[in-house]
Amino acid sequence: MKRLLLGMMLCLWPMEALAQTDAPSAEPKPGLTRGEAESAFALAVLSSCLTALESHTPIAGLDPGLRKDLRPVTDAERKRAPFKDKTVPMWSSLTLGSHLTVSETSATQCDVIADQLPVEETYREVLTVVKQANPGWYDVPQKPGYNPIVYQVEGDYQGAHYAVHLDGAEPGALFHAYRHSLLTARVTRTP
Repeated sequence: MKRLLLGMMLCLWPMEALAQTDAPSAEPKPGLTRGEAESAFALAVLSSCLTALESHTPIAGLDPGLRKDLRPVTDAERKRAPFKDKTVPMWSSLTLGSHLTVSETSATQCDVIADQLPVEETYREVLTVVKQANPGWYDVPQKPGYNPIVYQVEGDYQGAHYAVHLDGAEPGALFHAYRHSLLTARVTRTP
């Protein structure tokens, strides 16, 4: 019995060691403040994703000022990203390095994934800016699932319906093995 237990532990050890070496290849800008980091996430969600969906234009086609903090991902960054398919346009943040990626999964959906940011504070900034820019948008209550921090705001613009869904977890959240915070934003347009 002890051999079986020891064998199982040895089999699991390399996976745990692998999980601990998930260091990103591009680091955030030196001297970055917490506010600048939170703003980089909000900019990716609003100035890049939402604007691209509202204008029916991919991020690459947006005015350079709207995507000034983004650059195309490197091959190494794509390997760690949820979308490995090179036909999915992906961007990385100049401010946060590969700690923030943007994926244009379709003409009606854009995803932002980030880590190592304070989840609640970052989401509150996004929600505040969305509602200030779009006074008619409203909160849609969400039931937490795998990620315990969940928000959604929706609204209509030029005949289409938009939703900004935010979910994430602080480090050490129940059922999360990731040692950093994890933030996701999904922006969708329904024609």
